[in-house]
Amino acid sequence: MTAINGARGEVAITTASGTLFFRYTTHALCALESATGSPIGKFLGELQDWEKNPASLSIATLVKMVWAGLIAWNQEITEDGAAAVMDEIGIHEAVTRASEALLLSLPREETSGANPRTGVTASSGRRSANRGSKRDGPTPNSGR
Repeated sequence: MTAINGARGEVAITTASGTLFFRYTTHALCALESATGSPIGKFLGELQDWEKNPASLSIATLVKMVWAGLIAWNQEITEDGAAAVMDEIGIHEAVTRASEALLLSLPREETSGANPRTGVTASSGRRSANRGSKRDGPTPNSGR
C-alpha cells in the first residue's frame, strides 16, 4: 500500500517492518547528485529512459536513488538498507514510488499562472470586474 502527501513531497510505502517514506529534500537531492555523479536534470532524463528501457540504468544507480529518497526519513539508512527495501517490495515498485516522490519535490512549471497550492491566479493589482471593481462614476486619480 502506498500513500502520497504531495504537500510535503512524501510517498509512503508499507513494508513488513513498518511504513517508510520517500522524500527528496534539498539534502537528499544533493546526496543523489553526489552519489550518481549526475545533475538532477540529467538524472531525470536517464530515469525517464529507464521507464522505457530498464537496462539503461544500473541497479547500483537505482539503489542510490532509493537510498537518497529514504534519508529524510532515516539519516542512518545505508545503500545496503535501501537495497534491502528494494528486495522486500520489488525493484520496480521501489523505483516507481521513489520516482513519484522525486517528481513531487521538484518545482512544477505552471502555465496557467495559478498558485499550485491555492489554485488562485495572481492579479495585476486591480480588482476584477466580477469582484465589484466597476464603478458607476469616475475613479480616483482618473482625471474625470
